[in-house]
Amino acid sequence: MSIGSIDFPTRLRAHVYVQGLILTEDDLSKLGSCYLGYGGAGRWEVREYVGVTGGGPREYRVVRGDSIRDVYRCAERGRANIVATALNELEAVCSGRLTDDPQSSELR
Repeated sequence: MSIGSIDFPTRLRAHVYVQGLILTEDDLSKLGSCYLGYGGAGRWEVREYVGVTGGGPREYRVVRGDSIRDVYRCAERGRANIVATALNELEAVCSGRLTDDPQSSELR
């Protein structure tokens, strides 16, 4: 499932905001460009990776399926979970699977 590039940042911002996260314009831009070039299907999920230095903090990446390619990464699992949930909800709304949700009509 792919979401059109025209309204993607606005819709994503709304979905993460409802869950209590505000993404910077830079975060939205990076996420949008990664997402639009991603392809594939399935649910978005968060995977934990060891930091680049090996012994440092963990890094959490939002990925889909068996892919190792991510659309978002950060040092806080909660933030990554919100982005994954927002992407899953956004794709569900755009495919019409959440038509019973009163908020879904507001985001179309």
